[in-house]
Amino acid sequence: MSTLDRLACLRLGKKPADIDRALRAVVRAAYSTTPVYRSLLAGSPVDVSQIRTRADLAKLPVVSKVQMLEGFPTGALRGNVDPGRCQMRFTSGSTGMPFAVFYNRLERWFRRAGLLRAIGRHTPIRWPLRIVEIGTGPNQLSQMRRPAGSSASRRLARLSPLVVVHVSRELPPAEQVERIRRAGASIVTGHPSLLELVAETLVRDPERPVRARLVICRGEVLSPRVRDMLSAAFQCPVVDFYNCEEIGNIAWECPAHPDRMHVNEDLCWLETIDEDGAVTQAGAAGRVVVTSLYNRTMPFVRYLLDDQARRMGPDDERCDCGHRGRTISLVQGRAQDFLRLPDGRRVSPRVIDSLVARAVLGGLGKAGFLEIRSVVRYQVIQETVDRFRVRLMVESDGLSSDNLGAVRAAIEALHPEVRCEVERVDELPLEPSGKRRAILSRVTGGDP
Repeated sequence: MSTLDRLACLRLGKKPADIDRALRAVVRAAYSTTPVYRSLLAGSPVDVSQIRTRADLAKLPVVSKVQMLEGFPTGALRGNVDPGRCQMRFTSGSTGMPFAVFYNRLERWFRRAGLLRAIGRHTPIRWPLRIVEIGTGPNQLSQMRRPAGSSASRRLARLSPLVVVHVSRELPPAEQVERIRRAGASIVTGHPSLLELVAETLVRDPERPVRARLVICRGEVLSPRVRDMLSAAFQCPVVDFYNCEEIGNIAWECPAHPDRMHVNEDLCWLETIDEDGAVTQAGAAGRVVVTSLYNRTMPFVRYLLDDQARRMGPDDERCDCGHRGRTISLVQGRAQDFLRLPDGRRVSPRVIDSLVARAVLGGLGKAGFLEIRSVVRYQVIQETVDRFRVRLMVESDGLSSDNLGAVRAAIEALHPEVRCEVERVDELPLEPSGKRRAILSRVTGGDP
């Protein structure tokens, strides 16, 4: 593998030749030293050395999340990579299968740089930039370079040109609003179901508005109603990004045509395939398959996502907004149910995901996560306002009675009247659409 191929992985503003170079580097990293990918080609006549361009990718098999989880984590990492020395991000668990993605520091920096470049398509990047992310994890302050230790270093951190404030989705919406205010947010981002609850809190307090420069929605379907609500609450434009934790920003909403998205070809190459696995042509809908163009630590090559999209027009067509590259229209997004509690409160499905994933995994710390060796899936069903059922499918004896009790306690902590039944099952059924919903409410009015 040439040095140019490796360097192309971390180049912003990739040209077609850079994309092909990055693909070669990632494919070699995956199929030469990563156990999951090497097993895919066992007995196959495919010669990986012949995979040199985007057109050659279709010769390789598609890989699913379940396959990536087999032998996780070391089986999904490039050879000789120590997972304990990597940086790590957790998926949301929206498909009912919690997952972690590993990077080295340079790859993590490039992922963020690719996101900032996508943000720049909608608003000028002015420093200092303060981004508030409503989502997973504890409430913490993180920067590109975060000084640690002394009070002087913490003051220096606040002067950093880029500050990302992570606000836990498990906080009450009023507390989330206060943290957004204290951060002086330039950009607010999160799942629409989470941001909607924040917006409802904002509009009830018109004397203390929050004026951001941009709101970015991701991870779920953004309805016109919610878009209008967020725009009014934050007094700024609202845009839709197609993101996943495995890749980062996959595509960003076109400024000229909001019904279209431009693929972020700095970070990934996107294909769509039919039910037989054949690559679909422009105009035809298909299942989304992505290949990371930068992560060689934990390669994702032809990785199948739980979404459908339609490719729009030729790959080299120039859009009215000035972008040239692949354009898609999402056909089926990730809509889920809100849940209503006995006191009338609505709870975002992302909060439930977080509670169950943490209980199943015994905490989201790196050491605890690495102890999980079995494939775990779950589904939370709200039968009535005060009755929940959690179904856990585990492919080995990876869960103890303590884990089951932790899941029950996490759900019942939502409200004193809530009772939860936890059961282990051998299979979780798919919906007619072919997707599996991790959170399902059967309460009338549970879905806004």
